[in-house]
Amino acid sequence: MVSAVKWEAAPTSNTILSTEMNSLANNTPTAASGEYDNSSNLNVYAWFELAVTFASNPSVTPPMVDLYMTRALDGTNHETGLAASGGANQQHLYLGSFQVLANTSAQRITLGPVLLPPTKLKFYIDNRSGQAMTSSGHTLKMFTANLESQ
Repeated sequence: MVSAVKWEAAPTSNTILSTEMNSLANNTPTAASGEYDNSSNLNVYAWFELAVTFASNPSVTPPMVDLYMTRALDGTNHETGLAASGGANQQHLYLGSFQVLANTSAQRITLGPVLLPPTKLKFYIDNRSGQAMTSSGHTLKMFTANLESQ
């Protein structure tokens, strides 16, 4: 009989995107990340951390950076991702939004938890802030964790 369900361990970190965000224009998605193989990792939960800086104050209300995920259900072929013009028509891939502040200070924002499917995955963001990102220093990290029965 299960007496408790607890976290198996503290979340582990993977950098998903970095230089792909350098100078990312407004209303523009990044290229897809490298593949994350959750068919072997079998992580259930993920939290995402965006570290970002803007050269000018984000100017839309509210300023957002949207997060998307594609899946390769057959282990090889990923879903079609965002077009270069952005993701408004790709809501089935949408995981959530990071609401950024309207300033030029370094920002660190988290999103989650998100349930991960047991497939190969790729991630990308769409800058919907109203301004371009600076030329360096950005990361999107994914922290994964599982539960265990005791």
